[in-house]
Amino acid sequence: MAEDRPLEGYFRCVSGGAGILVTADCLGREVESRTANYGLVVGLPQLDRMRVLAPRWTHTPKYEDERESDFYNERDPAFWGRTVPSPERASDLGAVADFAYIFRCRFYTLLPASTDEEFDSAARDFVNELEDWRTHFTSWVAVVTSQDLIGLGGYAGAMTIEPSISTWTRSADGQRSRTETWLPYIRSNPTGKRALELHDLQACLTATGNQGAPPAEWLFIRDARSLLNGGQTRRAVIDAATAAELAITRLIDNHLAAGNTDEIVKSALMKSYSALGGRAKLLRRLRPKLLSDQLDRDLVEPRNRAAHGADSLSDEQAHKAVAMATDIVEEAHPLANLLPTQ
Repeated sequence: MAEDRPLEGYFRCVSGGAGILVTADCLGREVESRTANYGLVVGLPQLDRMRVLAPRWTHTPKYEDERESDFYNERDPAFWGRTVPSPERASDLGAVADFAYIFRCRFYTLLPASTDEEFDSAARDFVNELEDWRTHFTSWVAVVTSQDLIGLGGYAGAMTIEPSISTWTRSADGQRSRTETWLPYIRSNPTGKRALELHDLQACLTATGNQGAPPAEWLFIRDARSLLNGGQTRRAVIDAATAAELAITRLIDNHLAAGNTDEIVKSALMKSYSALGGRAKLLRRLRPKLLSDQLDRDLVEPRNRAAHGADSLSDEQAHKAVAMATDIVEEAHPLANLLPTQ
């Protein structure tokens, strides 16, 4: 008869970059979620004033030979994340961190198995599902917080968040002196990045377990934000426009379905009003004043220029395009409806 056997471990929060930015009250928390076929508990690293420590383990490792053990890194705070103090508390030696970047999280699940072979097979299946789950979870986090967790604007695995900054000055004999490494403080940026708060963490984990990935429109917004961070304005506008076109199509479909419109009529309308500009014109006729009066200027026209190879789109134009597209996607897929209320 099969019995439930525990499987515990940790996973890297993102495949590249420098982790997920969270508020301090997220650290040390355990939240339930599930992959396609398995329930799991996700545990975040713990906070010890200005250090990020390993999560709480159900099964503590044996440190018989630390330097040869796979668990050696578990005792290194840098393995789990790094804290980020607020500017006004940076000089307080007794301060507790306000934010942290987390690099890895713990997981715990139970796998039914009668033999070691069955357990190994179930563990392999779970790990494969966990990788899909991780991708969906970080997508929700990126959508909710505007954090860039994929680095599309740079090379794969690039640090798209603010890196540390090293400085030095010159001594009397012309040599380097007073070398410092500075960690950035949390501040706002054009794409609106913010730290993942506790209620958002719980909502994202629940949404991942219940729904899998966010809607495609929100994934395009996630990608557009990432491209903005990397200065790829043309590609950012194209992805933003794609998100908006999908969202407008969804809004049209919903309106026609609510009116029991005949399928032949629906098909004819969609053929007559194609692409972003056409779909926007149709939606304006069906639902006046739903779309912004600035849609053509801020999104449709920049998209047309970008699609035809324009390389003169400014940062301001690209940011306006992504903001406009985000508003349309929010209208079609409100985050308040997608994320469970805690």
